[in-house]
Amino acid sequence: MRLHRKIILPAEGARLFQKITLSFDLLSKELLDLKHQGVVGRLNLYSRPSFAQAWLAPRLADFLDRYPGIDVCLSTGND
Repeated sequence: MRLHRKIILPAEGARLFQKITLSFDLLSKELLDLKHQGVVGRLNLYSRPSFAQAWLAPRLADFLDRYPGIDVCLSTGND
């Protein structure tokens, strides 16, 4: 059904859309896994505590999700 600036799918269409979306999400994740499969090693990081806490640490979880084969060692100090 088509409304002003809006399309409403019938029940069958909504169900199909949900399954297709899940399939594309799974395919995308598998492609990313294959892309980063060979990236392994250790990453040593040294940072000022304020930078590590405010900027670096909040972003590390996403990095580790993307590159599970990398072991990250974070050290902080004021040297």
